[in-house]
Formats: sequence, C-alpha cells, structure tokens
Amino acid sequence: MGTELLKVRLSGGAANANLALSIGGVKSSVAVLSQSAALGTSIPGVTVVDAAGNPIGFGTLTYTAVGKTLKWTPPTGAIGVAVSVGSNGTYLIRGANTTDGYIIVSVVSASLSSVTNYTATVTIANQVALFLPPVDKDVAYTGATEYYCFYLDNAGATTIKAVKAQVQTDTPGLDTLSLGRITTINTQGTDDANADTGHGVTFNAVGVDAVMGDIAAGSYWGIWIKRVTPALTVDGVIANTFKIKISSLT
Repeated sequence: MGTELLKVRLSGGAANANLALSIGGVKSSVAVLSQSAALGTSIPGVTVVDAAGNPIGFGTLTYTAVGKTLKWTPPTGAIGVAVSVGSNGTYLIRGANTTDGYIIVSVVSASLSSVTNYTATVTIANQVALFLPPVDKDVAYTGATEYYCFYLDNAGATTIKAVKAQVQTDTPGLDTLSLGRITTINTQGTDDANADTGHGVTFNAVGVDAVMGDIAAGSYWGIWIKRVTPALTVDGVIANTFKIKISSLT
C-alpha cells in the first residue's frame, strides 16, 4: 500500500494548480488526482477525495452504521472487505482484488450515522489533462522539447521503501516521453532544468525505472517528465494518453 500514500504534487509554487507552470521550484499543495469519483448520493461524514486503478463506470460505496464501516465495489469488480472508519481521518477502501482499484475517502466521525445504512453509486472517470498540458498548434508545427517537474510526496506516517517511477506506456501521438529523477531527496527542481545533464537529471526511456529508494514520512522526491514533439506534427490525437507507473516495496 505504500504507493497509495504517495501524493503526486505539482511544482511551480505553494498553491500552483496550473499544469503549464509545473516546471520546477516550490512543491505545490495541489495533488494530481488519478481518477475522478463522483458520489451520486451523499453519505454523511464521508467525502471521496481520490480514486485509482478502477475500470471506468459505476461502482458502489456501502456504509454500514453498525461498526461504522465502508466497503467498495469497483465497476465490474467484486465488493471488498469492510474498513472501519469510526475515527476522523483518511481511509483507503479497496475492491475484493488488488487489481480492482480503490478509492480514498476523508471521514468526519461526528457526522457518521449510527443508525442509517447508505449505498451510493460512484461514477469513476479518468482525469483529463492529468499530468501535462495539451500540445498547442504552434508547438506541434515548430516542434519543441518541454520539461515538467512533479514531486512524489509521502503523505503517510511511515517510510515508503524502494520507490521507483517510469513511463509505462508512451502516448499514441507523435510526441514521446521520458522520465528522470532529481538526484537528491527533498530537493526542488529548478525551472531552468531544460538540459538532460545540466542538473544531473538522466532521462529514462519508456519501461525503464528511475530509482529513488526510500522516502521517509513527510519527505518528497522530485521527478522530471520530458516531452519531445517533433516539428510538423499535423495529425492531432484527441485522447493522447500515457501511463506513469509508481511502485514500491511497502
């Protein structure tokens, strides 16, 4: 469960929410969400804050008043084990199988019902413009190499061991991606880090891990994503998606 406690945050300022400005500098408080998860019916005291790894579609979040527990049934998946949520905090609720995906909820215990059960439909969708801003027409015509900086922030209470990150699947468009890590933990990326070796960043091809090692609670590690768009890229791709894989031992 270690990687589930890693928050991927933008750079570019303490409150930056603009993907185009995530080019190094201060770690932002804004996290990159994996999937959107919209509750069709509210459950008092429960707010869905993130989701990941789920099939697209409609899942079910089930609250049981006796014991104050939540269960998650991902779209097309099976219901998972009950998680006790009787105290204030943030909880990860998983489907029956590790490949089914999960949601993350924030709980205000004083608002939880002690007598009423709730079943809510949750609409799962992939985020649009999740990591990188779209390639505009001028860039597609002239070509460009762009660099974007993000931070893997350990939001848990324990050390996450042997963290790695890679571009798992490249885009279907003509632009290509590679990923590299900042050399030292708790170090900001500088916004002029636009040369592959200028700041000690080595960019790895698709499928090759950037190895960060352990990230202690409250610490973060910076990664750069390099996007190369060749000149005269005239064919647009509406769903120009890619996958970033983050893994750990704990």
